Amino acid sequence: MKTVKKGKLKKANLISYSKSELTELIKKKIKSNYIYNMTDLKSHNIFKFDILIELLNTLNEIVKITIGFEYIPEKQKLRLITLY
Repeated sequence: MKTVKKGKLKKANLISYSKSELTELIKKKIKSNYIYNMTDLKSHNIFKFDILIELLNTLNEIVKITIGFEYIPEKQKLRLITLY
């Protein structure tokens, strides 16, 4: 992710976050029900949803990042789909 989305991560000052720090940030948003666009794709037995993260960049500007996930209930697996 740090190579594919480097520009967006740098703009939001996330480039310096470790994998575990970013994971914790995402977990907090999900646990606080900060979830959008939840869709049940019954034909594929998955749920898709987005979360929104707002962070201050180095210029003290708020940068919003939307992260899309899919959840596979039978495997209890959460997979990142997109980050924009």
